[in-house]
Amino acid sequence: MSLFARSVSTLLVLILLLPTLNNTMAEKALIGVTNNLGSRNLTVSCKIDNHPHLLGPTDYYEWKFSPEYNDEFGTEPLFSNCSFQWEGAHHSFDLYVLVRDGDCNNCSWHIKLDAACRYTGNLRFACYQWKT
Repeated sequence: MSLFARSVSTLLVLILLLPTLNNTMAEKALIGVTNNLGSRNLTVSCKIDNHPHLLGPTDYYEWKFSPEYNDEFGTEPLFSNCSFQWEGAHHSFDLYVLVRDGDCNNCSWHIKLDAACRYTGNLRFACYQWKT
């Protein structure tokens, strides 16, 4: 095979494999929510799936996503204005903000009556006020 034919073949293989390599190299992150409202049920909904999830006391739900696509094309991020509802209350909160959570590949949130708290390790939490 000539040098030109080998070069074209190699280039063609690289072009075909590039999308696959890009998808496998994309960093995956996990956002998890635990209901820490005592005996209350919690309903959580985020833009990533626009589907409400009902969590009983101490129940957990998680989403997997690629952080680099969270704010793709200037649209509303996948985890902004997530909705949290329980009897007598309705709040919203951003579960993933790059500036605040960029170092977090496994973000574990604990939903409490007065705040959303992210587990930061060593039995420590960073708590944030509700947006509404």
